[in-house]
Amino acid sequence: MPFNFQAYSTADIPDLSMDLVHSLTTEEIVTMSTDQAAVLTREQVAVLVTEDVVALGTANLAALSTAGVSALTSAQVTALTTDQIVAITTQQMGAFTTVAVSSFTTEQLRSIGTEDFAALTTFQVGALKTSQVVALTTDQIVALTSAQAASLNPGQIGALTTAQVVAIETGDLASLTSGQVAALRTSQVAALTTDQVGALKTSQVAALNSGQVAALTTDQVVALSSTQAASLTTGQIGALTTAQVVAIETGDLAALTTTQVVALRTTQLAALTTDQIVAFTSAQAASLNPGQIGALTTAQVVAIETVDLASLSSGQVAALTTSQVAALTTDQVGALKTSQVAALTTDQVGALKTSQVVALSSTQAASLTTGQISSLTTAQVVAIETGDLAALTTTQVVALRTTQVAALTTDQIVALTSAQAASLNSGQIGALTTAQVVAIETGDLASLSSGQVAALRTSQVAALTTDQVGALKTS
Repeated sequence: MPFNFQAYSTADIPDLSMDLVHSLTTEEIVTMSTDQAAVLTREQVAVLVTEDVVALGTANLAALSTAGVSALTSAQVTALTTDQIVAITTQQMGAFTTVAVSSFTTEQLRSIGTEDFAALTTFQVGALKTSQVVALTTDQIVALTSAQAASLNPGQIGALTTAQVVAIETGDLASLTSGQVAALRTSQVAALTTDQVGALKTSQVAALNSGQVAALTTDQVVALSSTQAASLTTGQIGALTTAQVVAIETGDLAALTTTQVVALRTTQLAALTTDQIVAFTSAQAASLNPGQIGALTTAQVVAIETVDLASLSSGQVAALTTSQVAALTTDQVGALKTSQVAALTTDQVGALKTSQVVALSSTQAASLTTGQISSLTTAQVVAIETGDLAALTTTQVVALRTTQVAALTTDQIVALTSAQAASLNSGQIGALTTAQVVAIETGDLASLSSGQVAALRTSQVAALTTDQVGALKTS
């Protein structure tokens, strides 16, 4: 006679032998009530044949105790219909063994509701095969809890499709370890939304490898916060493409440490926009090495703020190319410290435009070395303002070449102090034009020594005015 569950009370069910339960036919299984299914023991559930498990239907399966669900074997689980999977309760979902979870077919897995999916334990999530992970719906990915996301292993992370990666909630993404972030493929990194990028912790940003960093889109680079930008390693900085560097917002660029700035390759530095150059802090400007200084375009040099320019060391100033020096604005030239002016090479001095020479202050002019003085072109000498010329030391005046002296304007000659006039050597005296001699003030002429007067050429003496002759000392 066929077994009929209707003839038994719920109290009788746990006492049914394993042999009996194992021998039940599907026709006999369908006579079971939900109350009876609820009291099946783990051992009884485990011996049900796959056809009987399917015959339980949705209601009886949903009635199984968590202990009963935990007894389901891989073969039994694989046999479940998608309708039965849908019927499983959230409590039951968390009761499946990791082996059972790893046996879910992709169709079964995709049929799990979001609430049930969120009920999976971290161990169960960690047991999913990569073929199962890639089959998850985006809704299921959204349903992941932060704890579940944090339990994904590197292989599972790498198996995610770009659509799935985009579906990860920002809170869940922030829960990933540095190791998990490092497991992301470059295509996955490139797929991250700007909100997701902005949600990354600094430790996660620092965990990105050079390939992942290079995969970031310019929009993603823009999305980085100042704190995130400041967390980039020097290796990551060096891995940025020029397009990515240009995409760094000015506020983020200003947040970079001096160590990060030094890590910029010359090609990256040369790619910076003038707005980015303006955003540099004085400390960042002062950290640039000679190679980086030399890589700046003239447009970038012009964009350097005067306070940043003044922060450069003598060595950095000396690293400027002649074209960069020639590109400096008059305001920039005027902002140079005397130590910076003195650090200019003779080639750099020779590159100064006359307008830049005019921009020099008296203090800056007085800081020029004798080598710099003698390297000035006659056009540059003529451009020295009379006040600046009067500020030159007698040592600087003596350093003037005879061709430079001969090029001085009469106004410049008038501006010479008595001490400067008295410091001129015989060659410089002899190089003066008659017009320059006539321009020498009587007080300055009176300061000349007997030797200097004796150095005057006859044409120069003949050019002296009567007032100048009258001012000569008897000695």
